[in-house]
Order: sequence, then structure tokens, then C-alpha cells
Amino acid sequence: MGIGSGIIISSDGYILANQSVVGEVGSNVYVTLKNGDDYVAQVVWIDSTMDIAIIKIASNNLITLGFGDSDSVNLGEEIYMISNPNGYDFNQKIQTGIISEINKTYKIINDDTTTYIEDVIKINSTIDSSQTGSPILNSSGELIGITSSKLNSVIPINRVKNIINKLEQDGEFKEAYLGVHGFDYDVIKYLNLGVELESGVYIEQILENSPAIDLLEPGDIIRTVDDEQITRMQQLTEYLYSKNPGDKIVLDVLRGTEELEIEINLKEK
Repeated sequence: MGIGSGIIISSDGYILANQSVVGEVGSNVYVTLKNGDDYVAQVVWIDSTMDIAIIKIASNNLITLGFGDSDSVNLGEEIYMISNPNGYDFNQKIQTGIISEINKTYKIINDDTTTYIEDVIKINSTIDSSQTGSPILNSSGELIGITSSKLNSVIPINRVKNIINKLEQDGEFKEAYLGVHGFDYDVIKYLNLGVELESGVYIEQILENSPAIDLLEPGDIIRTVDDEQITRMQQLTEYLYSKNPGDKIVLDVLRGTEELEIEINLKEK
């Protein structure tokens, strides 16, 4: 059984946590609030690659943290981490630190499987298992991310804002799926691919079940989505979280020297 912290993100009981702690969608999770109230929560959404999950308890009028803007954080910025190192017993600990890296993307190859961990935040200390699921706050006390000991990184809060909005409005979230992996400018310059990329997202891989098969190609550069300029892979991911399965998106794509406008109908993940 995994043990970790979580962050109340809505007054009606949605909690942000780590997927490595709570398990798969539909799993039950035991939740204890600081006031001693116990709940059985259900996992409603996960991203196992990014080690994030949203669970739901049957409660209302909960106090939430205010959200900051994780896209506006800067290198060297001071942050605060509130952890609960003793597990079940509430003995919260606050630590200060600084942001040491932003927009960090990993490509991990295991046998025939390639995994991308996109645009995380690094802080100047190791995140161990007793700190996993902890909120990271900026100097204004706003939530900018959640820690993951599995990734030893901070997952930016902007990644899940659109999901939270849909859960609050609709009571459910159905993930729209494009099925591509790629890199943005901050990453591509280190990969020696012979690609000159000043903006946009470079597509390295198109998954087999992607609705973009036969429409996009590896090496394409996505410059805009529905006329919204795309500069980072995380920005593309966050935009897709605002869409629904079956929605159509229009991509402005650079293929070599050719500019293309490509329409794609998103699938449900």
C-alpha cells in the first residue's frame, strides 16, 4: 500500500495526488484529512507517465489552495514545500528551496518502449518518498506544482488546470487524444537531430492508435493549434485537456519548407 500526501484542489472533494501512490482509475484510496475525518476516495483520472492523479472524496465546503501560474516561474525563484513525512500522523514540515530547472523533458528508453516526461520543474533538493504528493508554493503562497518522488521532480499545476475545470463543471473528464510525442525548442537544441527550431513542437513519434496517423509525420513541426501559437510540448498537452473526444482541431504544420493546414478529429484516450 502506497502512502503519500495529497492536495485539495476543489471545495467539493477533488484531490491531486501521485498515480504511483493511488493506483489506477476506479481504485479506492483511503484519505485522512488533517481534522481527522476519514474517507474512501475513488481515483477518477491518472497520467501514469507524469505520475499524477485526481481522486474524489464525498465532501463539500473544503478549503483549497489558490493556484499560481507554473508557466511564469523563474530559475532561482524561492519555493516552499509542505510535506507530511510521518505518513498517517500529521506532523507537517515546511522546507524552502529554489527552482533549479524549468521546462525539463526526459526521454526514457526501456527495451522497445519510449517514454516521454515533459516539461517538469526541478528544485535544488532530492524529493524522497516521504515528500511525494507535497504542494510546492511560490512566495505568494500559491500552488505551482506537486512533487513526485518517482520522477524526483515537480509536476506543474498548469498541466491539470483544464482537467480540474472540467471535473468541477461536468463531474467527469474524458481525455481527448492526439497520440504524438515530440520536443520543443528547449530540448531539441540538445539532441543533435540537425533540426533548426525557433518555435513550435517537433514531432518525433506518432503512436499506432493516434488519429494523426496518415496526417502527421515524424519531423513535422506544429506551430499553431486552432490559431493558438504553440511553443512548448506542455502547452500542446494542456490545450488538448481543454478539448473533448470527437472535437476537431486545426494544426498549422511545417513539413520541411512546406506549410500545411491539417484537420484532425481527436479520439478518446
